[in-house]
Amino acid sequence: MNRDQFEEMVQLAMEAFWESIALSNPTAKFGDFSPDADRMFTKACQHAACEWIISNVPEPDLERTGS
Repeated sequence: MNRDQFEEMVQLAMEAFWESIALSNPTAKFGDFSPDADRMFTKACQHAACEWIISNVPEPDLERTGS
């Protein structure tokens, strides 16, 4: 898996996460999230995805993303 594929996978997962949050909170009018919180969330998702792949995919072809 190359870096672009990894980043796309994480982006899709984050979108699914936020969709779930929005569906669970139908009275929310906006989807505001500060840039700092977004950077931290993205980094945490990248780290979690990397750790999951290393732990679960036999001999993953994954370059370290610096997460």
